[in-house]
Amino acid sequence: NGKRTDHVDKGILSYAAFEEMKNAEGMEEAGAFFDRMLADREEVMQLLPSIGEAGNSYEYIDDIRIDKESLDNFLRQHLITYNRFFASVFAYTLSRYCGSEKVLFNMITDGRGRIDLSGSVGMFVKTLPVLADCADRSTDDFLAYISDLIGDVARYDMYPFRLLAGKYD
Repeated sequence: NGKRTDHVDKGILSYAAFEEMKNAEGMEEAGAFFDRMLADREEVMQLLPSIGEAGNSYEYIDDIRIDKESLDNFLRQHLITYNRFFASVFAYTLSRYCGSEKVLFNMITDGRGRIDLSGSVGMFVKTLPVLADCADRSTDDFLAYISDLIGDVARYDMYPFRLLAGKYD
């Protein structure tokens, strides 16, 4: 209305979602979960330098053939979804490229979940940090661990990523 305001618009939906969620039931529990998970972030390493010789070319694989029936059977046997299985594969592979048992990466989920955005048009995603311990263990134990971890991260997705990013850099 032509009046001066001190309010800085950081995105009305982002602001509205935060205001609606900051006092939501379970927010304190979600913050405690992320605090526990991210407490070990100092142990996370960066990608290792290349060990190849200068000018050495590496093979790029752009076609991985997977027997879907075998994969489906494996996932059913381990009671794990595709999402959690591929998160497990990614975490384990990243840990080997970092030379570290612990890896930190982000995943995204549907950002419409906890507030009513039914009248809104747009792409809504929620960024969530995952700090995974990829220490050597049996396949069954590792898949169960990652499945539980991803489930917990998704369960506490109401906690604002910007608060975590500010607190944990």
